Amino acid sequence: MLWLAVASQDAQRGNEVLQAHADAQLDEAGRRAASTVIDLDAETSECPACTGTIPQGSARCPECGLRFG
Repeated sequence: MLWLAVASQDAQRGNEVLQAHADAQLDEAGRRAASTVIDLDAETSECPACTGTIPQGSARCPECGLRFG
């Protein structure tokens, strides 16, 4: 994890710098996965790793095995 201390008036720019740093560490699939929110109460959700369908109540993606929850 990267921390950055800035003055309150520079907070927005500090967040932009941190986001740019994080984006540079990931490829497109990684950025998509990092920004994905899974609603575990929804009837189905999309897996951030493989875009497969995750049925409600699952602890793993049935297609790629990604564990969540």
